[in-house]
Amino acid sequence: MQGMEVRTLDILDVVSPFYRAWYRGGYENLVRRAPRLWGMLYRLTDHRSPIFTMQSKFDQQAFSRLGSYIASYSPELVICPHYLPLPRLARYIRDCNGTPPTLATVLTDVYPHRL
Repeated sequence: MQGMEVRTLDILDVVSPFYRAWYRGGYENLVRRAPRLWGMLYRLTDHRSPIFTMQSKFDQQAFSRLGSYIASYSPELVICPHYLPLPRLARYIRDCNGTPPTLATVLTDVYPHRL
């Protein structure tokens, strides 16, 4: 579309350094070196449970800067190809003063996970 500005954001650029390190290193190592443990954690966070709640709160805190980033340029549309920013974006849209952006999610997994 002509005249439309498009910005791409690596969501890990707006998270805390600890979260970035965990996601880029810890998560990948866990999947590679302890797939059974990762599978267990995956299943435990796929329904409301204490671990799901803990992970959700951790993600909300890690993405606390995302709302101000989005507000800094007031997009009309935000497209997410990954679940990570969705809870924080949903909160931003809910609490937005003015016209909130449309939020679109692209599911790339075979199975949509609750998180």
